[in-house]
Amino acid sequence: VVPGATRTYSDHAKAINDVDFHPRSPVLVSASADCTMRFFDYASGAPRASRQCTDTHAVHAVAFHPSGDHLLAATEHHAIHLYDA
Repeated sequence: VVPGATRTYSDHAKAINDVDFHPRSPVLVSASADCTMRFFDYASGAPRASRQCTDTHAVHAVAFHPSGDHLLAATEHHAIHLYDA
């Protein structure tokens, strides 16, 4: 537990590179060097991911579309990936 943190989420095998809040739902997404994006339901307080997407390369950044319907991921690959959220 980190002093001052109200919640801690720990479900990645490697470093976390980025996080973003969903614009309409109590969900946050994390991007990791373990090639995954994990979705956490912060309303429930569950410390483990409720869902994950696996990429072929380490994920460096994620961003939800303002509608919340899509998620962009920047990876070590030479392309940007767009996912349905």
